[in-house]
Amino acid sequence: MRRALLLPLALLCLGARPITVASSRYQGQSKKPLVQLLPTVPDTLQAAGTLAGTRGQAVTVVRATARTCINSNGTLLSVAVDTPCVEAAGLSVAPTRENLKTRSQEWDLAPWVIQFSAGPLTPVVTANAGTAPDGTLTAEQLDFAATPNVNQVSMIRSGSVTTTDGSAYTFSLYAKGVSGSGTFYSSVFDSQWNTVGCAYNATTWTRCTLTRTVSAAGIDWLIGADRRDAQQLAQPANSVYLWGAQIELGSSPTRYVATGAATATVNAERVSIANPIPSGTPFCVGATYTPRERTWITAGAGNTLFALGTSGGASTNTLQASVSSTGELVVTVNDAAADTKTWTTAAVLTGTTAGHVTVCSSAAGAVTLYLDAVLVSATTSGTGTGILTTQPGTLYLGSRGAGTNHLGGHISNLCVEKRLGKCLR
Repeated sequence: MRRALLLPLALLCLGARPITVASSRYQGQSKKPLVQLLPTVPDTLQAAGTLAGTRGQAVTVVRATARTCINSNGTLLSVAVDTPCVEAAGLSVAPTRENLKTRSQEWDLAPWVIQFSAGPLTPVVTANAGTAPDGTLTAEQLDFAATPNVNQVSMIRSGSVTTTDGSAYTFSLYAKGVSGSGTFYSSVFDSQWNTVGCAYNATTWTRCTLTRTVSAAGIDWLIGADRRDAQQLAQPANSVYLWGAQIELGSSPTRYVATGAATATVNAERVSIANPIPSGTPFCVGATYTPRERTWITAGAGNTLFALGTSGGASTNTLQASVSSTGELVVTVNDAAADTKTWTTAAVLTGTTAGHVTVCSSAAGAVTLYLDAVLVSATTSGTGTGILTTQPGTLYLGSRGAGTNHLGGHISNLCVEKRLGKCLR
């Protein structure tokens, strides 16, 4: 099922940070964007992800499953199939991910198991004791005993989770103090300890994240205090609400996926705008991209920023901009003969902060690249002309396919127009 949402050709009310798409009729020297998308962070479930438009520009969101989305109050909402997720940083796009941790909100049930080194150090689990990040009474209260001495243990374990040796996994959970602040530890042990301290307070929910390239076919996730690990310091007793345990294949956390007795998967979303450019080159496409709880880089695969043209496979008159696995900005054009020409910059997108990327394509087949309004030099390769001779077609945001080659972040300030203009921001 596809849900087509009408965006204004001049202004789309989606929120405070504009996503601008210039389109059909460029009027002389007018500087007014031809299409704008303004994402508004939803305050209620009913308003979650709503895109309102007045001039007929259709935006289509394809995602086969529901997903979680954070509203302006920091509450997790569930948005329906084929519904966009609009958050404070903009329109959210993410790859397909599976939560491998069963009973993600039911820490009192198997395969969760408590572990302690002596009777006085027994941790206590109280089910449904607090209000969770999604507003439901499903947060578990964990009371961990004080561990002042080396080799003392007071923790809860996930139970063995099947993993692939040599692959990166991310372990995340939400924590909030019952009445105060403190620290507990999140760790995994295969050939060695890998541990992060999870600081919490009684005011806000904090997502604690650990990423580890595992060296075992199955692994336990340890939460609390295990002083057999030299990295863990003496801790007083901790009373903390825990919720939303997630173990996922990949080097960064994505949107939370609730599980019960079985694992659960949320599908990638594909966001597209039909025919934003009425004819071929010249044109510019620009957008601000904000990595979500991660860096720009995903090891082993590029991240698609946007693509113009046919969805998936080799095609003609297409353009795709992406970030390589080592941080280069890469733009590839397939011309009318399906011959390819590629522009590659140095590693300019390796951090965790937002960046505004603009790609301009000329009628002569030249592509110029800008990062935060600064021209970025690039080397070229391939035998293609780089010329788009006809209308490029659909604009895909984040990815033009249904696979895992997604940015995994937020898009705002989107601009498509026939000159550089506002695309540089």
